[in-house]
Amino acid sequence: MKSIYRSLCCIGLLLCLASFPSAADMSWTGQIVDNLCAASPVQMSAEHRMTEHDCTIACVKVGAKYVLVSGGKTYKIANQDFADLQVHAGEIVRLTGTLNGDTITVSKIVRDFDGLLQSYRSLAANETIVLKLQKTADADTRSKLIAELRILDKQRLDLLDQMDASSGRP
Repeated sequence: MKSIYRSLCCIGLLLCLASFPSAADMSWTGQIVDNLCAASPVQMSAEHRMTEHDCTIACVKVGAKYVLVSGGKTYKIANQDFADLQVHAGEIVRLTGTLNGDTITVSKIVRDFDGLLQSYRSLAANETIVLKLQKTADADTRSKLIAELRILDKQRLDLLDQMDASSGRP
């Protein structure tokens, strides 16, 4: 009888331990970009005259790799064929997966509303800086800054659309 009780206790303990997530499962909040533009995705997309999403997709098509920039650190992504990478390229997301060194194997990606709002505020601050520069710039520089403003406006509108799509989540 004691051996049956011990066996049941061991099975119960194993089931409890199995219900906890693996220590390797982690989540990060950051932006999915490509490794070529990871240092400054806003500046690079402005130079390419594209949104961050379009810039990331274009760079990946010519051989760049998806990465996650989170907390000032750039993480490589092991499973480059993960479908949601293309869907969320250039976006602020909450990414879940396992970490091995500086490489994440992605298991889930969702939009991060708070991160999107923070990015929106950041773009608005960048626009203010550009406007200050525009007042003292020559005509050629002014034209370039106006083009950058158009990109920033497009990116802000894209972020608003992403926030709207994410607003259904708690």
